[in-house]
Amino acid sequence: MKKHPSEILDGLEQHLLNLSIEAESPLKCYEESILYLYQIIQDLKSDIVSHDFVTQKDEIHFFKNVKPQFVSKLIYFNALYQIESEKSLLFGKKLNKFYKRQLHLLHLFLEENKEFYNYTNSGGTHLDVFYYCRNKFNIRLKLDASLIDSDPLFTTSHGLKKAQLMANEELKTHFKSQLIADNESDFIPLEMQGSTLLKWTATKAELIELIHALHATGVFNFGAATIKLIAEVFEELFGLSPGDVYGGLDGMKNRKGDPAFFLIKLKNGFLRKLGFNI
Repeated sequence: MKKHPSEILDGLEQHLLNLSIEAESPLKCYEESILYLYQIIQDLKSDIVSHDFVTQKDEIHFFKNVKPQFVSKLIYFNALYQIESEKSLLFGKKLNKFYKRQLHLLHLFLEENKEFYNYTNSGGTHLDVFYYCRNKFNIRLKLDASLIDSDPLFTTSHGLKKAQLMANEELKTHFKSQLIADNESDFIPLEMQGSTLLKWTATKAELIELIHALHATGVFNFGAATIKLIAEVFEELFGLSPGDVYGGLDGMKNRKGDPAFFLIKLKNGFLRKLGFNI
């Protein structure tokens, strides 16, 4: 690996955002993100196996704070890929039920690992040697089953479990944002109660594309509204920051397919609503 892990971490979110902008669909975005993260982890593994740590403190830091950040993202995008495929035929209350089930599964995992979750969240360090050093596991500390079939040079007893907890936090936020409000109040996520019932549930890349399209056609303030202003209004309206809208434009130019796939998606959806066969 040519770059230090900290350098890759610094640019990780932006690179993943660029992948989402350039991808032709959410599924393609998740697929490319999985491949990208998998290759990073394999490169990290090669480095760790061939160059050992200078101190035990360095080893704990890597398996506690560095590797889980990459693995958690891989788990996150892999889950989104599987879910995106499964939910394609679900709508309305059935889709809500699907997401509620996913949230329940996350809750069960948390309950099963509450002791380790509390240790992690409280900033505990007294068990780090057992949790984050290779070949130092303690069978009394509820070992992960994956330890049975893993590379002892690149695996610790609780590294994967920490990555799963990190991924679950992101997944929980994603699932809650996908819940659709209906006549029953328990279908409304807590973060939406008392605020807006409109939640942007398409991708950030699609939001950025829409913002640029609206700016390019001059539909606000007789064309005088800036990209920055439009992005801020959307953020306030939907409670979602579009991120780097300027950098997003370059990503759209480099798309393999049509650079305006979301606008075409909107057009086709509208034509179907009018009764045209698309």
